[in-house]
Amino acid sequence: NRNLLLSRAINLRSFPINYTLFVTSKYKDMNGDGYVNDDDRTILGNGYPTFNFGLTLGVNYKAFDFSANIYGVFGQDILSYSAARLNTIYNARSGYQNCLVDYMENAWSEQNPTGIYSRLTRDDQNHNVRISNIYVKNGNFVKIGNVQLGYTLPKNWVKAARMENVRVYFGIDNLATISGYNKYGNPEIGNSSVLQTGFDYGRYPFPRTYNIGLSVQF
Repeated sequence: NRNLLLSRAINLRSFPINYTLFVTSKYKDMNGDGYVNDDDRTILGNGYPTFNFGLTLGVNYKAFDFSANIYGVFGQDILSYSAARLNTIYNARSGYQNCLVDYMENAWSEQNPTGIYSRLTRDDQNHNVRISNIYVKNGNFVKIGNVQLGYTLPKNWVKAARMENVRVYFGIDNLATISGYNKYGNPEIGNSSVLQTGFDYGRYPFPRTYNIGLSVQF
């Protein structure tokens, strides 16, 4: 089962010539009929990872203990909503909108003729935000989900309080995510619909949380 990421394009004959003299997105004639239109849609990626992995580490040394949970995926493509919608200063309503720093710094302009992205323009007649392979990103990631460090108090310290065991610990959840996708959002995407596997529609990022605890056994 492949996630169908479809490319939409417009007939080249209808391009407004006044708006195509500068660098904008270019769309490929997939079927070779001389036009770029809906017939040139194609599969652009696979939202299902090729490989999923997980690793749980545990180390004990004298009264100290340490644990960590690490997991990730490889071979996942992500259709990024943020990459598509935040690559332009164009706002259909009025005025301007915020843009990702990556696009601001690497968009084509007369001062940056080697830019890898379409020029930033207030009047986007070419509709550069339409879905294409430029918005299908590498979704590989390695995540350190949880780490915890604990210390068990000596038995002779706790016996006087009629306790068998006392352990104090400090932990961090969502410690770090290593991925080239981080600048667009969280690569650990998920959706209840199988038809939207691999689609990052944008959501509030997972917070990093810290916790301190005390475990007591009587």
